[in-house]
Amino acid sequence: SDRDAELVLRSVILDADGKSVAESDTPLEELISGFLRTQSANERNLFILRYFHSTPVKDIARLTGQRPQDVSSHLQTIRKRLRVYLTERGYRL
Repeated sequence: SDRDAELVLRSVILDADGKSVAESDTPLEELISGFLRTQSANERNLFILRYFHSTPVKDIARLTGQRPQDVSSHLQTIRKRLRVYLTERGYRL
């Protein structure tokens, strides 16, 4: 559901106490959508499968023909880029 996807995405930008640290006037969903438009089709697909559909890494690997280790590595890189993108737009991470 949309609510589940929002909860997953917000977990990417929580502080150590689990509190949201958003300082931006732009809704998080818009920022994430903008970020995803800057990524390759493969990276968008990996992110959406994992964080919108909660697809396990091993299943994503099978679906995309990649090794699970590569999927995990790509997801880690995408999360790092997302943190930078959000920080630059007013989210303190």
